[in-house]
Amino acid sequence: MITVVCIYWQGPFKGDIERYPVEWIAHLKRMVEKHLPLEHRFVCMSNVEVPCERIPLEHNWEGWWSKIELFRPGLFTGQVLYLDLDTVIVGSLEPLLKFGSHPFIGLRAFNPRKSSISSYMGSAILSWKTNGSFDFLYNEFNFQEHSDQFVGDQDYISAMLYNRKIKLSHWQVLVHGIYSYKRHIRKEGHLLKDEPRIICFHGDPRPHKLINDPWIQKAIS
Repeated sequence: MITVVCIYWQGPFKGDIERYPVEWIAHLKRMVEKHLPLEHRFVCMSNVEVPCERIPLEHNWEGWWSKIELFRPGLFTGQVLYLDLDTVIVGSLEPLLKFGSHPFIGLRAFNPRKSSISSYMGSAILSWKTNGSFDFLYNEFNFQEHSDQFVGDQDYISAMLYNRKIKLSHWQVLVHGIYSYKRHIRKEGHLLKDEPRIICFHGDPRPHKLINDPWIQKAIS
């Protein structure tokens, strides 16, 4: 069974108390249903009630650090596709599920300085097989130690995979149509013509702030 999972952690983080409206989870679920015809399970890991199947977060690690609970042993079976809430889906997700020979797939960083580092990945879109190979990401995580040592979850995950000599693959090498809103679409002023598939909203603005834009209305309808 394919599991598509997102995380909704509610609470103040780094002085920022702004959060997504919980309704955005339903929008993401609808976009997944529209663009993933394969049988799948959609779940949200959260510390509050959400409008879909929920897996409670056990540790309430702040902000993006709750993403480490994705690797809690026994949560999922088969292939997992993780999507950040700041993701707008406008094309088929099916091609993302055809790379079973790649043990772990993440984003090539949109930051030009980090994009050339082959061992570094962005964590807005992830995929892996739940065969126990990545339990160590959870089992060896120490919140106090690692939240001081690393800037964020993707820095921690990238370093841990590198230390274990686990080959990391990047989505942008495997499939076309994955773009940054900030670096690609906003700069161009319109949707790209190269068959966009997923638009990642890292930083401001968040997609719910642009919910009245016609292309986002079309995506979530």
